[in-house]
Amino acid sequence: SHHSSNSSRDSGRGGSSSDGHPGDERPSRGPPSEGSSSGFIGEGLSPGSHGTPNFGQAGASARGRLQAAASELLAAADGVSEGAAAGRQGHGRGRGRGRGKGSGRGQGRGGKGAGSGGGRGRAGGRGSGAKGPQLQSDGKGGYSEAQLQGGVTEEEEAAAAAAEEVRRKARAAAERQATKMNLQDLTTEDYDGALQAVERQIKELRTVLEQQEAKDREREWVGHQATGELDDSRLVDGVTGEKLIYRKRQEPDVPIGHQQRKPKRLSFVMDVSASMYRFNGEDGRLDRMLQAVVMVMESLDGFDHKYEWNIVGHSGNGPEIPFVDYGNPPKRRSQRAQIMSQMSSAAGIAASGDTTVEAIEAAVKRVASQEADDYLVIVVSDANLGGYGITPEMIRRALTSDPKVTACAIFVAEKEAADMLSTGLPAGRGYVCLDVARLPIILKEVFARAALGT
Repeated sequence: SHHSSNSSRDSGRGGSSSDGHPGDERPSRGPPSEGSSSGFIGEGLSPGSHGTPNFGQAGASARGRLQAAASELLAAADGVSEGAAAGRQGHGRGRGRGRGKGSGRGQGRGGKGAGSGGGRGRAGGRGSGAKGPQLQSDGKGGYSEAQLQGGVTEEEEAAAAAAEEVRRKARAAAERQATKMNLQDLTTEDYDGALQAVERQIKELRTVLEQQEAKDREREWVGHQATGELDDSRLVDGVTGEKLIYRKRQEPDVPIGHQQRKPKRLSFVMDVSASMYRFNGEDGRLDRMLQAVVMVMESLDGFDHKYEWNIVGHSGNGPEIPFVDYGNPPKRRSQRAQIMSQMSSAAGIAASGDTTVEAIEAAVKRVASQEADDYLVIVVSDANLGGYGITPEMIRRALTSDPKVTACAIFVAEKEAADMLSTGLPAGRGYVCLDVARLPIILKEVFARAALGT
């Protein structure tokens, strides 16, 4: 802007540049020609009789105008320099000064919640704070309305394809985080509280476990039958009019608790994901899962001759987080309390991500790796799987990957998603359990189906 105004002003005065281009604000470096009024030096001066300027009459006025013109030239040069620099950077700059004042106020609300994002309870613990809107679940488990109705969009298919990469990055981040965070140790008082909440269910489940019979009983000849193949040893009795002289090939009647030749192998695959911890303050899903673990451990105590079992966790940190190994069940209350503490802490440090399908596949392979009377896999999930592209078909393939293994999934939260997932699985493969009191009933049905091979 400085450049254009100076150019027009100079051209109006008849000035010209040294290269002959009118409008250039830079003055000629040579002296003006004799008798000419062009140029800043001779401007406004009248020539003498011999063509010589009369400095005595207009010297002061000329010097003032000269200084003003020089100042304008310097300002224009500065503008040109700054414009060129700004042009190289892709934007213009102006010169100016200004002042301003302002003030503002704002308000925000958030929840501390039962999560690693701001709870003020024990570090890494399960203490719940005020529930904020960002910690509320919509019950859909991350699934869209189309997915809940059985449809899948192209965007959702793309999300499913990228899920493995998301899980890989989440596992790497979780490994780094786990090395920096101290785990919280729950006291035996916490364990006793969970134990008290499920005392009645433990009695029910122990009855179910005790009544399970050996699946590998061999068929044998059973005599004293009214029909079947004639029993040679009862021929004499037949002559005397005895009717029960036949025998059949069938499983013999045995008392409850019949000793098994081999134990049944069970695998409990529990959800210790970040969503279990984050939404626990809202619906108690983590507390419910921990109560189920207490129920299982207490109910299986003393049944080592009938059951061999393990407990693993699955989350963004991995599909096989070990808590109880096969052949090494916890014997003391303090050991069981420590396992409960480890599972709670695992959920507290879990990275974002999901490994439910991988956890099922790994559990099915591991439970069937040794000979046993029967093989069962019980998977617990909060159904928060929509964000990772997990479909009922993917879960079904994992649950039915080995025909000799009875595997099922129990969904303990996100009602709409849990209903959709369970109904999308074959009969006996998916259950919804929003109340831990129903767990013994569900496990009884699972055992019954396993005995029938369905």
